[in-house]
Amino acid sequence: MFPIQSTKANPDEFSRCEEREQKTEYGNKRSPVQKSDAAIKDSISHALWKDAVLRAIEYEQIDVRVKNGVVYLSGHIVNTTSLYRIENAIRAIPGIQGFHNNLVLDDGLTYQVAAALGALEHTYGCKFFTGVSHGVVSLNGIVTDESVKLLAEK
Repeated sequence: MFPIQSTKANPDEFSRCEEREQKTEYGNKRSPVQKSDAAIKDSISHALWKDAVLRAIEYEQIDVRVKNGVVYLSGHIVNTTSLYRIENAIRAIPGIQGFHNNLVLDDGLTYQVAAALGALEHTYGCKFFTGVSHGVVSLNGIVTDESVKLLAEK
């Protein structure tokens, strides 16, 4: 069982290339740690797949990496409820030594975009409507000038 707290990880700390290139001195066979990491990753994938809601909404959006028993999650998910479902799905998986959460929540991203656009709305007297789905931001609204549109996009 892993600790409840999750931390943000530095993406440079974990490399996909390094994961592919690790080999033992005996050739292409994986070390016991790598086998354990692969087993943990498979268990996490299975746990996420078993949850019908996660399978329908989030499963394809979550990237799972495991290195030395430490789980690294990245991708975009809908909201905090999904995050709790993900954490609960993997909580009982044995062998997890740590948990780094790099998942971006759409509801948080929506708030950040709306807050950033608020200054433009007050300055230029326009209104924006924002939406986010798995990290893709949609902006709608009516502006009086192309420059305001470009500022909103920026």
